[in-house]
Amino acid sequence: MTAYFNQFSVLLLSTIFISLVSGLLQIFLVDFFEVDITSNYIVNGLITQIFVFIGGGLLYLKLTAQSFYSVIQIKSINLKGLLTALGLFIVAIALSNILSVFNAWAVDFDYFKDALNRNEEIVALQTKLINSFEGVEIIYAVAFFGVLPAVAEEFLFRGLLQKIMVDWTKSVYIGITLTALCFAILHFQIQSVLPIFGVGLILGYTYDKLNNIWYPIIIHFLYNSLQVLMLNYG
Repeated sequence: MTAYFNQFSVLLLSTIFISLVSGLLQIFLVDFFEVDITSNYIVNGLITQIFVFIGGGLLYLKLTAQSFYSVIQIKSINLKGLLTALGLFIVAIALSNILSVFNAWAVDFDYFKDALNRNEEIVALQTKLINSFEGVEIIYAVAFFGVLPAVAEEFLFRGLLQKIMVDWTKSVYIGITLTALCFAILHFQIQSVLPIFGVGLILGYTYDKLNNIWYPIIIHFLYNSLQVLMLNYG
């Protein structure tokens, strides 16, 4: 138990440390280049995905003397696994839609009003950014909102954190649930915390059953890309 708690602590401290460093880097880049609010959002997103999630995860592996391939389950993609992932993607969409109804009811209290207002500002900025892409330029939005988060977040949450949680609790289902909870909370999106939690459960289940990080990455990419296309063409 102590060993797994230590691993969790190292992973947490690694991401916090990288977050502080990346925060200073963001302040420097924003001030130096005098970027506008949209560019600031892009810089923040890139730094968070690349430095915090990937950098924090790699620092954790370095500090715990573990190799990437000894921890991350990564194999070639096969047709059976791909079809299973596509089926689970559909389940993720359905579960997300169901939970969004409960989420809307759960946060409809004065206590959450300020947080909801801040989140609505972020969503409005995301929508403005996505809608600024036209034609084939939508590929850039898909890369930013689809590919990068899928790779970075699955590496940290499913690849590293879920393994720690499963080993720590001695339960696959509790480990998947705790990881999905962290995944939802750390998105800082109160207006969609339950749908994100539901998608996190599907991603965790996918990684556990198919034993290959590529499949949750594919589902995550498809889910995010669908949101981008719906905002752009909806």
